Amino acid sequence: MATAPAVLKMMMIRGDTMCDKHSSVNLKINGRKIPIRLDNCIVETIKCLRSAGIKTLACCCGHGKYPKTVVIEDSEGRIKELYTLKIIPRKKRFYVTDDDGIYYLPEVCK
Repeated sequence: MATAPAVLKMMMIRGDTMCDKHSSVNLKINGRKIPIRLDNCIVETIKCLRSAGIKTLACCCGHGKYPKTVVIEDSEGRIKELYTLKIIPRKKRFYVTDDDGIYYLPEVCK
């Protein structure tokens, strides 16, 4: 199992290409279907994070309009955005939708 810093380094080097706003898939890890829908282009990132033991709660690639964001729960139970480490002060409904129907995380996109 990779360590969290190693996983983050790999994700930053590889990068993800953003998909259009209507492209999503159901996540499968080790052949087991996980009942969440993800942007197609961020699936591998979430698989890597989960494989490293990082609890992911929500994510969005930004669809070319906003930065990619991943909401995680850290080992002390704090909810944060992974790349900026900004604290998210709620336990659900992390994202809001703009006039074009694109989701964004207000704490990151102020």
